[in-house]
Amino acid sequence: MFSKSAIRVLVFISAVFGFVFGAQTIVAAQTYSEEATLTDGVDGVDVNRSTTINARVWAIQNVGDNMLVGGAFLNVRDRSSFATIPRPYLAAFDPSSGEYVPDFLAQPNGTVYDIVDIDGQALLIGEFSSVNSVPNTHGLALVDPATGLVDTSLEIDLNNSGVIRTAAKSGNSLYVGGSFTSINVGGVQAPLTGLARIDLTTMKLDASFAPSVEGSGVWGIDVDSNGRVFAGGYFSSINATPDTETFAALNGDGSLVAGWNHGFPGPRCAATWSINCGAVNDLAVYGDKVFTAGAKHFWTAHATSDGESLAAKEISNDGQTVEVIDGMIVVGCHCSHSNSDEFPGVIDRYLRVIDPNALTEVESPTVNSKGGAGGWASAEDPRGCLWGGGQFSSSYVGGVQQPAWNLLRFCPVGVGSAQSVRTPATSTDKTPPNAPTNLTVAAYGSSVELAWNSNESQVGFVIMRDGVVVARTSGTSYQDLFVEPGIHNWQVAAYDMAGNVSLTSNASSAIEIAAPVNVALNATATSSSVADENSSASNAIDGNTDPLFANGSVARTDSGESWFNLDLGQPYNIDYIEIHPSENFGELNNRVRVYRSSEPILATNRVEAGLEGLRVWTGPRLLDEPRIERADLAAEAQYVRLLRTGRMSLSEIRVYATPASPTPATPPSDTEAPTGPQWKSVQPQENSTILRWGGATDNRGVVRYEVYERATGELVGRTIDSTFLLEGSDRKASEFTIVAYDAGGLDSGNIPTIEEEISFLACSAVRDGQTVEISWETNTDPDKFVIRRSINGGTNYWRSAPTGTDRIFTDTDRTGTIQYFIEARNGNTVVATLECDVTTEETEVLPEGLRSTFTDRSRIVLNWQSVGDVDIEVNGQIVAQHDRRWYTLRDLDPATAYTIRIRFAGSDSWSEPIVVNTNQ
Repeated sequence: MFSKSAIRVLVFISAVFGFVFGAQTIVAAQTYSEEATLTDGVDGVDVNRSTTINARVWAIQNVGDNMLVGGAFLNVRDRSSFATIPRPYLAAFDPSSGEYVPDFLAQPNGTVYDIVDIDGQALLIGEFSSVNSVPNTHGLALVDPATGLVDTSLEIDLNNSGVIRTAAKSGNSLYVGGSFTSINVGGVQAPLTGLARIDLTTMKLDASFAPSVEGSGVWGIDVDSNGRVFAGGYFSSINATPDTETFAALNGDGSLVAGWNHGFPGPRCAATWSINCGAVNDLAVYGDKVFTAGAKHFWTAHATSDGESLAAKEISNDGQTVEVIDGMIVVGCHCSHSNSDEFPGVIDRYLRVIDPNALTEVESPTVNSKGGAGGWASAEDPRGCLWGGGQFSSSYVGGVQQPAWNLLRFCPVGVGSAQSVRTPATSTDKTPPNAPTNLTVAAYGSSVELAWNSNESQVGFVIMRDGVVVARTSGTSYQDLFVEPGIHNWQVAAYDMAGNVSLTSNASSAIEIAAPVNVALNATATSSSVADENSSASNAIDGNTDPLFANGSVARTDSGESWFNLDLGQPYNIDYIEIHPSENFGELNNRVRVYRSSEPILATNRVEAGLEGLRVWTGPRLLDEPRIERADLAAEAQYVRLLRTGRMSLSEIRVYATPASPTPATPPSDTEAPTGPQWKSVQPQENSTILRWGGATDNRGVVRYEVYERATGELVGRTIDSTFLLEGSDRKASEFTIVAYDAGGLDSGNIPTIEEEISFLACSAVRDGQTVEISWETNTDPDKFVIRRSINGGTNYWRSAPTGTDRIFTDTDRTGTIQYFIEARNGNTVVATLECDVTTEETEVLPEGLRSTFTDRSRIVLNWQSVGDVDIEVNGQIVAQHDRRWYTLRDLDPATAYTIRIRFAGSDSWSEPIVVNTNQ
């Protein structure tokens, strides 16, 4: 058995379990906490990805000291500060602390769909044309997990639109699957479609494995101990053989295994299979079984010997990822519904853990979280925590809903966050790359295409708009999407995998971005049908957003395969489309699909549109309330078509495009230098030291920092971030000075060093039942502070590096006797310490952000920001208790004012009231 994930079987003192090929016993299921151990996360999504699935995370894998996370995301989110850090498609996280690792700098220029550990190197698989600007890394790249450098012994190229989505290693062979029509590896080229094999000893394509995949490609692949290759996906057949849709077993030469039970594996739609009805999103082999998950709404188990169906379970929505973790099968899904076979009534469980022998779900390890697209990736870290990724909006911790930023981990009971044990990468390379040259820019709507020259290899590039870093990429071009109206210019800098940063490129010519306008007002609208004479397609582009069937303000189709079509009359650089719903919640905007093209669109359903290769934006599922949907397209098109299975009811469709602006005058020169960084701290590691600072500001933005040895004035290095990794484990902040630079090349001058003797002036800790706010004062700045917390005599440690003159740390309040001690340290030497005065402050927390988002004659839709059960009071009477941050008051009187307020359940304190009037 060869699986994408390593199998680690835990041995418990109370019982020993195991797995032996050909003879299976019950495997010990890891007992995970039901509550997430929160990590830093990722957000944003690449609108130019080929898939319409809204998952941000597609791959997680522990390689070396890091948990590598790949996907379609654009940024990392720091949980402690909520800061947004541009870091698209690939990021590293500390497996012990869950924190983002900034010194892992490998950079693809497109979505990463899979990551496989190949003998200690990270194999990146995805929709990218280059990694670290290294040529011949189209779709695959081997990356050193410590340095981020690409192993150039693997050279690959695909046809221009080719995508690799999945890979599996078996011995010295690497099997890859995706959507491509030709592939070249190590100089060996073949016209293969969707499946290929690479010889890892020669790093060349093994063209003797030559199956033919018909249809939309392979999404999952694995190999058993007998060398059989199992493929799943959205394909219609393999080797043009009937009844091999979506799932098949192949021999080592690419032929189908004779007599095997090929074909769609799920319990639904088997008799009338189509792309619209069935698919395999992923699969994995475990012993003598192959497990699949897919649409519609299933996971299955089949015998590897003959394909016999051993289990087929409904899981309330599509199965999405399959991984072997700790001797169990982990299936990701977007299971927001409660109608699963094994746990009916249980909702929002986006990772399902399955016993591979009993072929049933294990309840305790399944995780409770919320998110639209749900789970698309999972992996285990060295401490036994289960990591999950995809599209997660939140998770419950201590009964409180917390933001999740698409990445979660669920640890064994008693295991949580810990101090980092990873060794940061250090390098003796202090030579920065050359600055990019000949930067040019061109606007297309609100999108700006950048191109530049560079002869550097193994580098990434940072994109700066108006002096602020907005993105990273590899390669020598970038599309900056949805730029705000105004006058802007751009610069680019290169960075290598050692963290050295070049000087910035020339500033681009200035571009003025105009405000977007609604070009649908002049379009021609047609629809698949007209429900009545007052709801024709033209009503959807009349500028009227009234959601009622009044004055002909709603366009409505009959039931069936419904579509609305807009001919804009000419091509436009479309920025985005707004879809305004009518009041018919059950029939409107529930996963509406938006297609665009430069040619007339004739498809009447999503299967036809998929076969025509049309790009599509897919809306989310709705609950039952109206809300405006924004479809970000950033594409040139003349024709737009909205498709949905079932009736559609729209009050308005708006298509926004940005008109061309005249070339603006050159912006005035920058004469304002940045301020100096205001604080420093030192974090010692085993063989290195992390220097941190912050607080530098500039009217246009700080683009880089330079670190100097104080004694000699020698330049140590440049960095884009406010951190720098130093060799040696006992360095002091006072040994260095740091200079901030803006895009105009102006500098802040050196920041002061730490010389004054340090003493504490005061320290207090205020408890309010939920948090403890610790604040203190010192006469000057040490390298760092260490906060010690004692509960009933026990001791834990926190480390905090406050910015500027702020001296504050917020902890979660706990029951019991609590004490806090604070230390000031230079290097590892404690230079001052103080016990904090602890006081208790009784505070009543009120719900925040109460507002009305929709009204009509008989209803008011309420929305608020705070999480938790709330009582809802209307005109002095409590009418409901609700926990989902929105609620609809129904059966109200028209043209009537209602006074509304809310409070947390069990509280006596109400929010400020709002007054809302229903419509006449």
